[in-house]
Order: sequence, then C-alpha cells, then structure tokens
Amino acid sequence: EDHRFYERTRQFVSRERSSLFTELNAIDGLKAYDSSANFLLAKILQNGLTSTKLYSVLAQEGILIRDCRSFRGMGTKFLRLAVKKRKQNEVIIEALQRILGGVKRAS
Repeated sequence: EDHRFYERTRQFVSRERSSLFTELNAIDGLKAYDSSANFLLAKILQNGLTSTKLYSVLAQEGILIRDCRSFRGMGTKFLRLAVKKRKQNEVIIEALQRILGGVKRAS
C-alpha cells in the first residue's frame, strides 16, 4: 500500500540496472542483455572461460553470481547478476574487469 516506496524502489532498480548494463557491456569478453527485471543475463565471449569457472573465482572473493549452465539452452557461457546498490555493483564490475582483462577499446 506504500505507493511512494514502491515508486522509489522501481526507479532505483531501473537506474542501477541501466548503469550495470552499460558497465557490463564495456567489459571486454562479456555481453550483457537488457532486462526489465532486477537482474541481468550476460554471456562470456572469452574463449576458455566458463560460467562455472567464473562463479568459482568470484565466490572465493565473496561475490555470488548465478551460473546458468543448468538453464535449458544456456550452457556454460551464461551468467546472471542481481542488480544491487551502486557500491556492490561497482565491486562486481571491478572484479569482472580484472578477470576478463579490462574494458573494450574504442575502434
């Protein structure tokens, strides 16, 4: 019944999802897909790296992602990331940049 809270939350998630989407797509070796939910799907484009391996490496750093290998049709190249608060999103972006080798170069 708290419509103001609902609207503020919806705006927050929308803003953070958009920012996370942009940052993920700036990482070399990763492609994020737009979403209306509070999570984003991303595909690992880098050869030799799987979602299972990425999950394991990130979990050792206390960062949890969803390995989508059990999702029909996804295989071991897809992961799902929850939209969090800005600082938490920055932590995952920094970790992914480090693991995947940085940001895309301008062509």
